[in-house]
Amino acid sequence: MTIVGFKMNKLLVEKASDVKGAKVSVKSNIKIKDIQETKLSVLKADQKGIRYDYEFVSDYQPKAGKILIEGEILAIEKKADAEKIIDEWKKKGNLNATLKATLFNVALSKCNVTSLILSREVNLPSPIPMPKVQVSKKK
Repeated sequence: MTIVGFKMNKLLVEKASDVKGAKVSVKSNIKIKDIQETKLSVLKADQKGIRYDYEFVSDYQPKAGKILIEGEILAIEKKADAEKIIDEWKKKGNLNATLKATLFNVALSKCNVTSLILSREVNLPSPIPMPKVQVSKKK
């Protein structure tokens, strides 16, 4: 598989309320919503293009806010592999673990950075753990 495109079609960030004194937890999730064959100008005769529609969500609890990112990942596959992937998706709505991990890693590398920026703009805590400096006591 060769990734040839990545885009975000929908960015939503909302801050539901100020949470004072309560511990806020953030649960993030990513999923593939749909898969479709797509035409790409760079395809060779033995290749097919696939569009993977994804959704990334960071949910802030207790009901403090939400970040939603939806978009597409474009990839080139060998024809036989592409047909197998699309057929498997249509029949079972699932992908093999290796392909899913590759797609998730591509989306997470982009969506985590974007969600960090969006959270800052509405004053929500970072959806990803940030490194912290700790001072140790001398013995």
